Amino acid sequence: MKEGPGPHESELRLRAAACCGFLVPAAASLWHVLSAGVPPSWDDGAYLTVSFALWDRLAALRLWSFADGFSQALGFKAPLLALLPFPVFAAAGKGFSQAAASNLLALAAASLFAWRIAKRLSSPLGGVLAVWLLNLTPLVYGLSRHFYVETLLTALCAGAFCLLVEGGRPLLLGAVLGLGMLCKLTFPVYMGVPLALLALRRRRPRDLALAALAAVLIASLWYARNLGSALAFARSAGYGASTLATGGWSVGRALSYLGLVAAEGWGWPQALLGLVPPFFFASGLAPEPRWCGPAAAAASIGLGALFAHALEGVPARVRSGAAAAALLLPAAVFFEQTSGIGLLPPRVPRAFTWNGPPEQGGLWAQDKLWGFVAQEAAATPGLKRVVLAVSHRHFNSSTADAYAALHGWPLVFRNYNRYPTSEGALRFIAEFRADYIITLERMPEEGLNAELNKHNPAVVAALRSGALPFRQWAEADLTNGALARIFKRVEPKP
Repeated sequence: MKEGPGPHESELRLRAAACCGFLVPAAASLWHVLSAGVPPSWDDGAYLTVSFALWDRLAALRLWSFADGFSQALGFKAPLLALLPFPVFAAAGKGFSQAAASNLLALAAASLFAWRIAKRLSSPLGGVLAVWLLNLTPLVYGLSRHFYVETLLTALCAGAFCLLVEGGRPLLLGAVLGLGMLCKLTFPVYMGVPLALLALRRRRPRDLALAALAAVLIASLWYARNLGSALAFARSAGYGASTLATGGWSVGRALSYLGLVAAEGWGWPQALLGLVPPFFFASGLAPEPRWCGPAAAAASIGLGALFAHALEGVPARVRSGAAAAALLLPAAVFFEQTSGIGLLPPRVPRAFTWNGPPEQGGLWAQDKLWGFVAQEAAATPGLKRVVLAVSHRHFNSSTADAYAALHGWPLVFRNYNRYPTSEGALRFIAEFRADYIITLERMPEEGLNAELNKHNPAVVAALRSGALPFRQWAEADLTNGALARIFKRVEPKP
């Protein structure tokens, strides 16, 4: 009679299956990132600008300048994400795709922690299921293809929880908690409940004090200079006046948000777990599903452990077959949301939040336009200031700043969309002491937010009437059909 595999061989097979749970989706996500044809946008553009600038300082061994730059980077949101691409930059050079692909490093760490957590809570099979479910969760793999903070935040949350479950090493736990705070101010929303429960159950006061000390020391590298502005920005983003344009808070809007996170962010039945962060964010005026990325990951890890518990005592072949069957639906959704090819009804899948096939059509030769301005600006010394009289997902000051940081252009870009009145926008242009203003005509309405561009007519009218001391210097056609007009200051700055 043929004997089955021994315990050691079974463990190796399960570890190989867990590795495939990361590597197979990661290969598809890498293809997705390299195939996309869109530039960075608002948030990712801001992070990329800092990342490129800090990398240049580090590569030039300007270590004090690097440390000082990190301690005040962004000023209103924690900047740890800007450091994540450095290993990829060292291997493949700076670039937008390289930065997005660096999320796979964080996802690899999250997968390792998922394996260890679920294996400890259930069995090695639970670890395998946790890794696969984590990497087949729509919000997790969708966000990993964009340069946003949630993938790194997911890895740090998983790492902190893994250390809590395993016990010991309070200094390492504190270091991870400090890095979590440097990743995002709302890190305690994800880790507060696990920390409180486990601290009450098994932590000695000395261990808690060591962990807290390490966390505070590491977090203070940035928060010592920026805590006030970070708190103000977080409050404004969730509950401030700038979010009132979305229509304000209501029970219906909160329920719609929770339903969106559950159906498109997790997929069912992962949505049955990890509900504290979604309910917290649903209380805001303009919540984003991506804020629940780490909670989606936690739900997937927990589901893997629970399913493995349910299969205990079942014959090995039946257990393996049931585990594979449980992954069929998430895998089919992953394939659809990555390729755009329908496997399930309806045959043409709808793109979930932060998902869908590689996006195309966002490259309009913006880099050539801004590079043309940079070439002229470099003729005289000093940093030149450019106002963009339009704010679009593919054409905004954050995107332009990211290109400038990537290519080393002596330009800094700004927009006036945060000002409530046109008079305030015109006053900003004067106080900013702009050297150039770029306007766009014949812009397609698709993707052009009316609220963000409400002052554009007043600025264009001021340019045409001579109320602003600028004259048209050049114009260029973009590949989306828009006409860019470049206005240059004709009077000395006050």
